[in-house]
Amino acid sequence: MDKTAIIGAGPAGTSAAIYLSRFAHNVLLFDKKISDGRTSMAPDLQNYLGHSDKLTGKEFINNIRQQIKRFPIEFIKEKVVEINQSKNGIFNIIIENNHKFQVKYLIVAVGLFDGYIKLPNIDKYYDKSIFHCLACDWWQNRNKKIVVAGNNEEAIFTAATIAKMEMPPKLSVVPTDENFSFDKELIKISKKLKIQIYQSPIREIIGKNDVVQKIVLENGQNVECQIIFETLGFIRRDKFLDKGNISPERNEKGFIVVNFDNYESSTTNLFAVGPCNDGPDQAIIAAGEGAVATLEIHSRIMTEKFEGLNS
Repeated sequence: MDKTAIIGAGPAGTSAAIYLSRFAHNVLLFDKKISDGRTSMAPDLQNYLGHSDKLTGKEFINNIRQQIKRFPIEFIKEKVVEINQSKNGIFNIIIENNHKFQVKYLIVAVGLFDGYIKLPNIDKYYDKSIFHCLACDWWQNRNKKIVVAGNNEEAIFTAATIAKMEMPPKLSVVPTDENFSFDKELIKISKKLKIQIYQSPIREIIGKNDVVQKIVLENGQNVECQIIFETLGFIRRDKFLDKGNISPERNEKGFIVVNFDNYESSTTNLFAVGPCNDGPDQAIIAAGEGAVATLEIHSRIMTEKFEGLNS
């Protein structure tokens, strides 16, 4: 059995599918939807090579969807609900309609779902004035008034990073709910960096034409703001592994620990590429990880086939 399954059809998963297909291996690619993935929500992939004009995440995903149509990839637009492993090492993939697929090699290439500020009518600001990723969105917004929204030290570290890269006209940190906790020593460091730390959570975000203009806090203070970067954590999308009998090693944040030579997890023949592993999270890196993992899988399949000639 040389069939490989890939869960997730973002940059990592589609890259893996294309490489395997070009080696003439059977490929199953699972992905139910792309509407709320990190890459699909990007307003402009300025840090991905190969285009000079503005390219949104949805346009990028649509481009690679068209690209995989050129190859004999079996694209299954269903949600994977559980994966378990037989004693002989075969992975059993179960989708929503209880249909089961069996493969020897498995690549997990799912993303994450980022935390959101819980306020009414806030969706209109996302990926226009509210962002999650400095590497993706800081550069084009670096000269605007920036607020980092979060409830712990990560918010202050993010603001300090911004200050040391290039100080914007105004830089502030605000909590998003009453359960915030800011370290006093970090607050002192922030003052030296001219970062304003507020001690009251957000009550309201005010804007015009989907662009943030200011934040109103619960204590009535107004915070000048044009751009918000959130540090509200994330929800894993690889929980289908938890429902089966597969338990790859994870780090303290829940990311799958991998061997960065080939992106294999602690579970033999289970590879993790893209945002679900414990490496950096960028679309261009994810695509490369997908390629590296499939080169390893191709090598193992070829080794098995040549060994079969001697049996």
